[in-house]
Amino acid sequence: MHACLSIPEILTIICNQLVSNDELDVKNQDLASLTALARTSHIFSELALNALWYGLPNLAPLLLCMPSDLLDRQPGGGKRLFLRRSIVSTDWSRFDYHAKRVRSLGFLHRSEARQITPDSEVLRAIRLSRPLAQLCPNLRHLNWSYVGYNDVQALEHIYSLIGPEICRLFLEIGKLDLAETSLIRSIPVICPRITHLSICVYYRDHPEKSDHFREMIWETVCCYELVDFWSDLPVSQRALLHLAGMPALRKLALEVSGSDAFISLSLPQCPFPALRDLDLTGKMAPAFLEALPSCMIEAIRINSIPTIDDVDFMARFFQVLHERCSRQSLSRIGVYFGTNFMQPYHPGIDLADMLQPLLSFVNLQDITISIHHLFRLDNNFVEAAAKSWPRLRSLKLGIDGYDHRSMWGGRSNITLIGLASLARHCPDLTSLAIVIDATVVDHVLDIPVSNTKLDVLHLGNSIIENPTSVAACLSRIFPCLTSIYSYCFPPILAEQMYPDRWNEVARLINKSADVRKMERNKMDR
Repeated sequence: MHACLSIPEILTIICNQLVSNDELDVKNQDLASLTALARTSHIFSELALNALWYGLPNLAPLLLCMPSDLLDRQPGGGKRLFLRRSIVSTDWSRFDYHAKRVRSLGFLHRSEARQITPDSEVLRAIRLSRPLAQLCPNLRHLNWSYVGYNDVQALEHIYSLIGPEICRLFLEIGKLDLAETSLIRSIPVICPRITHLSICVYYRDHPEKSDHFREMIWETVCCYELVDFWSDLPVSQRALLHLAGMPALRKLALEVSGSDAFISLSLPQCPFPALRDLDLTGKMAPAFLEALPSCMIEAIRINSIPTIDDVDFMARFFQVLHERCSRQSLSRIGVYFGTNFMQPYHPGIDLADMLQPLLSFVNLQDITISIHHLFRLDNNFVEAAAKSWPRLRSLKLGIDGYDHRSMWGGRSNITLIGLASLARHCPDLTSLAIVIDATVVDHVLDIPVSNTKLDVLHLGNSIIENPTSVAACLSRIFPCLTSIYSYCFPPILAEQMYPDRWNEVARLINKSADVRKMERNKMDR
C-alpha cells in the first residue's frame, strides 16, 4: 500500500470524487462505486460508508438492515414495509451501525430511492421501542412530510429523529391534534441550532383553528435567527418584523397578502440586511419591495393568481425592481401567474414597454415570465434585450419549459432574426422558450457562430411554412441544436400541422449534423 493512503485527507478527497458537491443532492452520487470502495479495504471502508449513508430518502434503507423476519413488504412486491413481529433489543445492532453515519434524511430526489416506504405502524413501533433515543444521533438535515403514510397525523413520528444537531428542517404539516401542536412548540427547545426552516401547511379546513395554528407557527419562527426561511402561511406583523431584523437571512419565501400599510408599518428602518434571494406570493409583492431601501438581491420570484389588475401590478413590479435593486447584483427574475388559457383576462399586453426597466440590469442570467395574459414582442426588443443581457443563460417568455403552452397574443412578431440576435449577443444561452413567426425565412445564414451551448428549443405554438429552409437557418444560428418542442393549444384544425413541421425541422437538423460529423471524421483520417 502506498504511503499516501495513510493520510486521512487524501482518502477523503478520493471519496469526495464520488459525491455530489451539494450535500442535499445525492442523485448524482456514484453509489455503486462508493459501495465497491467500501469493500476494497479497511482503509477506505469507514470513509466510503460515511459517504454512502450520508443522505437517505427515508428510514427504509436502515430498517432493511434489521433482521429479515421483522419486516415484510406488501404482497406482489409492494412499496410499503409492514411489521411481522414486535421489535426486540437484539434487532438494533446493524441499524445503529449505519444510523450514526446519516446526516440528511428525506432530501433526496432520486425517484427510485423513494419506492420503499415504512408504514406508519412501523414508525410508531420504532418510536415506542426506543422512546428516549434519537435514531440518527448525527442527523443535521430533516425533510418530514406526512404524505406517503396511511395516517395524516404522522408528525409525532419525528420525535425520534429531531435533536440538537438539526440545522435544516422542512416540515410538511397536515391536520394536527393538540398533542402534536405541543410538539411544534417544543421544536425550538429540542432543535435550537436550526438555520434553514421551511414550513408547508395543509391545515386550513377550519378558519377558527387555522388562525390559532398560524399564530403558533409564527411564534416558533420568532425563536430562531435564520439563514433560509420558506413558508406558505400569510405572514404576521410580528413575524415580519422579526424576519426583517435577522442579520444573516439570505433566502426568504413569504406569502404577503396583507395591505400596503401593513407591509410598510411592519418593516424596520434597515430591513433584511443580508437578503439575496426573495420569493413572494400575493399582490403585495411590489409594496414589499417599495418598503425596502436599496438592496443587493440576486434572485427574485413573484407568484400570483390572475386578476383584472395584473397589467398595473406587473408594470409596478418591474418599475420597483428598477428603483430598488442593484443593477449589478440582480441575476434571476421569475414572474409566475396562474393560468386560464381558454379565457385570458387581457386581450394583449405590450410586454416590450413593460420590460424596459429590466434592460438596465446588465448581469441578468435567468428570466422567466409566465403570465395569464396575451402579450406581444418584436425583433427590436429581443435585440435590445440580448445586447443588455450578455450573460443570459435562460430566457422563458410565456412558456415555462415544462408546460409548453404559451400566452402570446395572436401572431408573434419575433422572427428568426430575433433568435440570431440572441445567439450573437448571448453566447452562454442554454435554455430558450419563446414563440416566433417562422413563415418568413430571414437571411441569417451569414451570421458568425457564437452560441454552441443551446441544444433544445421550446417554441410553443410558433407558426412555420417551409421546414427545410427553417432547418437550414436554425442549424446555423444554433449549431448544436438537437431538439425542438412545440404544440397546438387550444387544438385548432388550421394549426395542427405546425408541430409536425417543427418535428421535421428537428429531423433535418439532426440529419445535417450527422452528415457534418461524418465529414469531419473523414478529414481527421
